[in-house]
Amino acid sequence: MKRFSLLLALLSSLIFSPLLAYAETVGDNTVTIYVTRHGKTMFNTVHRVQGWADTPLTTAGVTVAEQLGKGLKGIEFKKVYASDLGRARQTARIILAAKGQQLNIVESEKLREFCFGIYEGDLDANMWGAIATKLSYESEKALFGDFANGKLPFDKMFGGVALVDTSGEAETFATVKARMQSELKTIAEETAAQGAVTYSWFHMAQPFWPW
Repeated sequence: MKRFSLLLALLSSLIFSPLLAYAETVGDNTVTIYVTRHGKTMFNTVHRVQGWADTPLTTAGVTVAEQLGKGLKGIEFKKVYASDLGRARQTARIILAAKGQQLNIVESEKLREFCFGIYEGDLDANMWGAIATKLSYESEKALFGDFANGKLPFDKMFGGVALVDTSGEAETFATVKARMQSELKTIAEETAAQGAVTYSWFHMAQPFWPW
């Protein structure tokens, strides 16, 4: 069985693509995982931190989810997974309805976004500004510049969240990575054991989307 170490790389790639597919060999079965992010939400629109905090999809978010569902009509999903957050559940339901397929959505808290601690619901600029200062950047813009150019590793950038959180509730990068990889491995193994060769994971625990 291949290792599942590329999960976070796969998720971070969703910054640039609305849908990714990844094939994993488990025993004699090939499990194809379709990964997408949730639709645009109210907090995305007003530039507020949204990890475990949750807001519904906007009209634009609903439209994109519907379009994705229509584009996936030729693919028969065996299972659908989402985090237990409302925006993830809503996105999955819209996609299934648009593609005309009825399936129960399996929810898991292990597929949640980062918990951003005291910054949940705060302005994005406040959190990223604090992280920029903590990581010795002159500004939030400089921080994002290095991230976009590959000079600032993904784990170091998001590891800054726990460094600036004062509530003690923010998750570390290692914690988020471990729970997501563990859940994905379990899902793939269980799905393969049942003989299903294709399933979809409507995750919506995305580390950073550029809304």
